[in-house]
Amino acid sequence: MSSKRVKPVRKSNSGKPKGWELMLARAEEALYRNRSQRSRLLAAIRLFQENIRSGEPWPVKGQFK
Repeated sequence: MSSKRVKPVRKSNSGKPKGWELMLARAEEALYRNRSQRSRLLAAIRLFQENIRSGEPWPVKGQFK
C-alpha cells in the first residue's frame, strides 16, 4: 500500500440552497419584495387621489424635496 494521503469526499449539504433551488429562493424573495412595494405604492396613490378630491393644499414648500 502507498502512504499517499487521500482527500476525503465531502458532501455540500450545508443547508444552503444551490443551483435551481437558490434561483427559486431568490425569485420568490424578489416577488415578495415587489408585492409589498406594490401595496405601498397603491396606498400612496389612493391617498394622493383622496387629497386631490378633497382639495387638500400641497404641503409647505421645502417639506418634500
